Amino acid sequence: MKKALITLVILFTTTISTGYAVLTYLNNRDVSRPDQARIQASFDAAIGWLDAHQGDIIEQNNPVLWWMIQRSAALTGNPSLQSAFSRYQQKHLESARTLWLPLFFPGRWVPFRNEDIAHLNDYQKLFVYAISCDPDLGEQAAITAQLDPDLCDKQPLRPACATHQLMAFRFMQQNSCGDNHATQAAVTELQNRILRQLTWDPRVVDVYLQRVLMLTESGAVTRIKAVWLQQVLDAQLSDGGWGNLDPYLPLPSDNYLGFGPRGFAIAEPSSDFHATAQGIFIMSLLLNAEAGHP
Repeated sequence: MKKALITLVILFTTTISTGYAVLTYLNNRDVSRPDQARIQASFDAAIGWLDAHQGDIIEQNNPVLWWMIQRSAALTGNPSLQSAFSRYQQKHLESARTLWLPLFFPGRWVPFRNEDIAHLNDYQKLFVYAISCDPDLGEQAAITAQLDPDLCDKQPLRPACATHQLMAFRFMQQNSCGDNHATQAAVTELQNRILRQLTWDPRVVDVYLQRVLMLTESGAVTRIKAVWLQQVLDAQLSDGGWGNLDPYLPLPSDNYLGFGPRGFAIAEPSSDFHATAQGIFIMSLLLNAEAGHP
């Protein structure tokens, strides 16, 4: 019995190790860089998903995702994106007390109290500081701790830690918060960290898109391997959206065994707004770069 158990453990470990090695190889192989036509087709399909789901996504008041839609609309001039953001603005940004106004309208100042942000996660509080440059908020321990670019070494169970941090530092750059040299040094360090994560984490789930997105948005697009862009394109579902499951083995009832955000998962692949907004922003940035704009 003991020998059989040991054999099973060895077989399982060998299978997992071999599978990981294969996936890592595929995730770092040399491929041709996707051309503009392929990126445009992906963008168009994603807009189709957005149009089909506007009634549902307008209820999702995730400011950062809607900032991505706003930026994508500005980059591409796409009327569907413009319409979607306009509807969001009317529904969620009409109040002068809306905490996130400076995210959408830089330079807009909104007074807030500590109790206004008490319910937020620490990384969201960092976003608020980065878009407001509020000096009192900048002295809080929850913020100063996150200004350390090595923070994510202490939080290995947060796969999006580095991308959230890089996003906040980019907001700081855009709003001239803090010391410019220290902020740029942090941006470079976080870009390097995310490049390592993309190299060794082949799961094409939500955070994979987020890593490609933040490298693209922060000016490191030339450091992105062509295969990573190809992986993002290949992960787009037939309805034009992206989801948070990297499927491998088909199972009954349209389910798959694959990777989810925190390990193995069994689910039916489906698109969601969180992943799709990031996919749209990636394609918008890439199309803009192809058109010769920064």
